[in-house]
Amino acid sequence: MRLNRHVTPRDYPLSEGDTLLSTSDLKWCIVYVNDAFVRVSGFGREELDGNAHGVVRHPDMSRATFEDMWTTIRGGLPWSSLVQNGRKDGEHCWVRSSASPIGPDATVVGVLTVRTEASNEEKHAHETLYQRINAGARHLNVHCGCVVGVHGLVELGQDIQQASREHALGVGKVNSAVAPLEQMAQQNVTLLPRSAEFGGSLTQHALHLDEAVPAFQPQGQER
Repeated sequence: MRLNRHVTPRDYPLSEGDTLLSTSDLKWCIVYVNDAFVRVSGFGREELDGNAHGVVRHPDMSRATFEDMWTTIRGGLPWSSLVQNGRKDGEHCWVRSSASPIGPDATVVGVLTVRTEASNEEKHAHETLYQRINAGARHLNVHCGCVVGVHGLVELGQDIQQASREHALGVGKVNSAVAPLEQMAQQNVTLLPRSAEFGGSLTQHALHLDEAVPAFQPQGQER
């Protein structure tokens, strides 16, 4: 089924506690949807079952977002982001969409998607970002459900380099501190036999002292 191009500016709000569930195959065709999904979409169940998820895709939604989702899912990883879904009557509904791969072991055979209500702040922020991506903003992209910018990635790279330098400096300081300890340890290895010898000598002195003490005590007194 083709993408629904009929749109209006009205935002359709989810009811409190609404959770929209769907499963699809790797061709993005609907295998199952729950009653809440059917109600919010405005379509009949017969219009959804077996058809492509594009039926509820809003035309303003960034294509890069769905490409990122499929890359993440086919890699066997879960994905989550804000998505603007379209309804049959042209209204739209912003949801927090969380998709997880379905399949035994590392084999992905389908997708389970759970959609819940998104906050107004999240809606406005993502709507602006998606509009900029659709308008051709090359410094923005979507990665693992998050909108990222080239400048942000550069700053992240600089932070990593700085952290690496600090780590190397820290390792150097640790090595400098450890060196005297290693030297002391080597000295202790040399001193240990002498310490044992000295300890043995003290033990012998103590035994001789125990033998000598009674001679200094007055007769008739016990120690």
